[in-house]
Amino acid sequence: MRNPKVTVLLPVFNGGSRLRDTVESIISQSFTDFEFLIINDGSTDNTAEILQSISDPRIRIIHKENEGLGKTLNLGLEIALGEYIARIDADDLATFDRLEKQVKFLNKHPNVAVMGSCMKIIYSDGTERIRRKPVSPESVRRHIIKSNPIAHPVAMFRKKIIQRLGAYDVTFDGSLGRRYGMDYNLWVRVMAAGFDLANHPDCLIIHRKHNKSISGNKRLRFMLMERARIRMWAKEKLQLGVKANFEISAVLILTLLQHLFSFRLDSTYNRLSSF
Repeated sequence: MRNPKVTVLLPVFNGGSRLRDTVESIISQSFTDFEFLIINDGSTDNTAEILQSISDPRIRIIHKENEGLGKTLNLGLEIALGEYIARIDADDLATFDRLEKQVKFLNKHPNVAVMGSCMKIIYSDGTERIRRKPVSPESVRRHIIKSNPIAHPVAMFRKKIIQRLGAYDVTFDGSLGRRYGMDYNLWVRVMAAGFDLANHPDCLIIHRKHNKSISGNKRLRFMLMERARIRMWAKEKLQLGVKANFEISAVLILTLLQHLFSFRLDSTYNRLSSF
């Protein structure tokens, strides 16, 4: 296959229940100059059988032993043929024009290394919400402590820049007692290196949220510790001021409320991203 403009990178572990719809949302894109790299990270469900039943010349499928998300993503970066990498997860659906809009944006803004978009979230009970993200690079920097500025499943980034910065930090696999924030860690390193992050104003992905998600099963104490630790690191890395301390406290309070009372704080995060 000749080098495509984009590699769509889908790591999957036991994602068979929703995988087919996710794949269909990619192969039906309005933008067609892409390869679809799917890496099965040692799934034990019917993921392998579903992948074997899918036929499209743009799809490359890799089956390997389970190593975790970080190592799987870094393997994908090593073998990807595209100039841009577009992430997606097996729980998510891309809008028909997602790749087209993101490629146009990155082509027009050479200093933007990573871009995302807002998300439409569908909860397991059918409730739908819109999660906004800061759009401009300046807004992203203002909100980097308040929330993760780029939703990982809709991220598109320049492969060479991410590889130059060391790609994903695989120590977020739990070996050092941490699992939360691998994507956030990468976004902060990109900003610290002098590159911009931005979001497309349109929602380009539908995120299907269920109770078995990684973040939903974490113990509250662990989540609070992890969110505090990585944001303190980001504050130092980006040389942010005293105001960041108050923003970190606000993040921890919102996390506490969300998990103690099962609040859905999409509107709250949207308001945080509006100023």
